[in-house]
Amino acid sequence: MGAFVVIYDKRKQAIDPESIRQLQDTAAEIRSDLKTVSFQSHHLYMMSLETGEPLISELREKTDANGKKLVAVADLRIDNKHELSRKYSLPEDTNPVDLLLEMYRQTGDDFVKELLGDFAFVIYDEEKDKLLSGRDHIGVRPCFYSDLPEAFVCSSDLDFMLATSYTSDEIDEPMLASWFMWTILFHPERLLYKHIRRLIPAHGLNFRDQNLLISPYFSWDDVQPVRLENDDAYLKKTRELVEQATRDRISPNDTVGAHLSGGLDSSSLTVIVNRELKKQNRPFEAFSWSPQPEGKEQENSEYPLIRTVCQQENITCHYTNTPVEKALQTLNENPARYSIGYPMENQVRENAKKHNIIQLFSGWGGDEGIAFNGRAYFMELMHKGKVFTLLKETILRAREFKENPLFVFYGRVLKHLPPFSWRKRSLYKVWDERKKSFEELEKYGVNTEHIKKLAEQNRHLEVPYNETKSNHLTQKQLYEKGHLAARCEDWAMRGLRDNINYVFPLLDQRVLTFALAIPSKYYFYKGWKRWIYRKTNEKFLPPSITWGKNKGEPENITYFINLQNIALNDILVNQTNKTILLSLPANWIKNKQKFTKHFHKLLKEDSPQKSTLLTKLLKITKTKNN
Repeated sequence: MGAFVVIYDKRKQAIDPESIRQLQDTAAEIRSDLKTVSFQSHHLYMMSLETGEPLISELREKTDANGKKLVAVADLRIDNKHELSRKYSLPEDTNPVDLLLEMYRQTGDDFVKELLGDFAFVIYDEEKDKLLSGRDHIGVRPCFYSDLPEAFVCSSDLDFMLATSYTSDEIDEPMLASWFMWTILFHPERLLYKHIRRLIPAHGLNFRDQNLLISPYFSWDDVQPVRLENDDAYLKKTRELVEQATRDRISPNDTVGAHLSGGLDSSSLTVIVNRELKKQNRPFEAFSWSPQPEGKEQENSEYPLIRTVCQQENITCHYTNTPVEKALQTLNENPARYSIGYPMENQVRENAKKHNIIQLFSGWGGDEGIAFNGRAYFMELMHKGKVFTLLKETILRAREFKENPLFVFYGRVLKHLPPFSWRKRSLYKVWDERKKSFEELEKYGVNTEHIKKLAEQNRHLEVPYNETKSNHLTQKQLYEKGHLAARCEDWAMRGLRDNINYVFPLLDQRVLTFALAIPSKYYFYKGWKRWIYRKTNEKFLPPSITWGKNKGEPENITYFINLQNIALNDILVNQTNKTILLSLPANWIKNKQKFTKHFHKLLKEDSPQKSTLLTKLLKITKTKNN
């Protein structure tokens, strides 16, 4: 759990000493307790902010028979380290970064195809004067790069990317407009910075002779179907893979905790981690985004669900009373630097630190993978002509949830077909609400036409997403959409500063691959969404969680919205509208007088979408000065 940075001067000039000093100062600001190790060779500089296993960050180097160097910086955890060590004739206790160097020496660029785990790395081959980088299959570990005329820069932390004159913090205004309009919230490659990119997950980067080549080393399209004997065999395999992915990530020495929301994903991991730690007589703590329960709980609250898990496992869950100051801090963050803003999670880390937690488990990724809700299954059955199965599942769903079968059939099938699909409205209410809220900004003086024209320039960058073909196509598109990697990299960078390592077992490559390989019926089966993961956990979780019909999120969402609105009110009271106006990009405001007069009214309207747009406008003011 560290970070690295690499600078290669394309002009073959010596690396600027001031830039090196800036990087070292930035390293001290990130974590003053960690040591830095560097390698310098005239026009190349590599630095690592170092930590040990299980998530190791180190710089290692080797010298070949000709006296030429092979140098690697990496932030990684390798699940198949023992198998690879045997294959490459190395001791099983070989340093993982040394393993990378030896694999590259023997195999060349393709060695990354053999890695299983969470990783980002850069290797420098002095003989070929070449840089090679790779990032794991889903983007759990961050990796960014910049390719300007003067230099190529690559790092696992945005603060390193922005620390020197070799990169630029210029904002990409069309991307900013796309982000503001919700047309591109996250992208697998693009950021709000114009000249900084993400290395796309499951891709490798090769920089040599002034040329940059980025290519995939793995594709979800290549996943082959898995067919087992019966339902029980699929359930057994699911449990084995999730337990293995979880065990592989438990640190042997650190104090461990987990998110617990009362939902299926977080509860299942909480139980697995807690039971593994109990075998070792080690402590475990759970953490919830919800505030401390007070008074009568709402019917759809998550508190009873959390309580049942805690009682079953004899554990304590620490609730999160997030102060307004945390929400204010989040609102004042530069969205280009901090792509995810959850004040409750920032407070969770503070609470976790008080309990000496170093490793924090999260169920992030379950909804897209093995706990997918099967929302494309009915349309998949329609396309395949499986009318009997379609009608059977419709009836089972209606009977189980006491719904009208016609409403079930309309919501799952008919609304996707003509003439219903010809309507001007989108398939999802929230998308219509967002569009309407954006259009109504015109009456507040915002130049919506200008913003739309900017966003239109990025239409070709919008990532395809379709819920009307098949379950597995929808899952693959979710894997590649960019939101999974965005949260992982944001929490990795924030966690580094707080000495907390986030881990995501449900994003394990083995688990995600299996999720794409099994028959799609298991995601909507016998009337139940997420059937396979529900059934897998039936013996390990309380029935109210495995077969519960309400997760209990609405109360949590209301708490977050109220917290955000209180913080927005505070900002509007203490900051003049004129200050906000001057900080927005040119031409974003059409009528300055109307804007300064009516801007504050946005918050008073009972619309979560409008308050979110207001939040975004305030965040955009931070992109100019940070």
